[in-house]
Amino acid sequence: MTGCTTASVTSDRVNDQTSQGDKVLQQLEKTETITTTPEPITEVPDKITDIPDEVTDIPVKTTDIPEPITETPEKQKKDNGNLKYEKVDIDLTELSSTLIYSEVYNMMMAPEDYIGKAVRMDGDFYTYYDEFLKQYFFACVIQDATACCAQGIEFVLAGDYTYPEDYPEEGSYIKVAGVFDTYEDGEYIYCTLRNAVLE
Repeated sequence: MTGCTTASVTSDRVNDQTSQGDKVLQQLEKTETITTTPEPITEVPDKITDIPDEVTDIPVKTTDIPEPITETPEKQKKDNGNLKYEKVDIDLTELSSTLIYSEVYNMMMAPEDYIGKAVRMDGDFYTYYDEFLKQYFFACVIQDATACCAQGIEFVLAGDYTYPEDYPEEGSYIKVAGVFDTYEDGEYIYCTLRNAVLE
């Protein structure tokens, strides 16, 4: 027989289980119950004496914020391919598209965990012009594995640059590295890569 069980089969199974349960209860009633009560703690020390007066060997984690290679803006404009951070804490360029999207999502949701860390990422270059502030904002945008969703991080280049002369074309592929930070604008918090370089 395949499919759902019939009512009579289910009824027989319930009756068998009930009789088995009765047997177990009868067996338990025949056994002797032994209960033990733990002895109470009677001695409590007045003072804990093993605490040192001064704690000296506490490891302190410091995050070194790497500086970009210092070259003149003119040199950087002419030869972006050779300019990059010596080391980074988070290199998104080495992750799969799914992991990159997840990591950037984590940066957006818990930015306090990333502040001060050097980040390298690659994606598409996009700009936004704020009419009120009369200012351009620049971002590196990545797609998830299915290319249905996008996450981006704003960046501010180290040095003095003019848009559009010193920037890539809108929508072009870029690789950027910088120090992760946040800033507030009104009631919103924004993430950015400061002191960034295009690599």
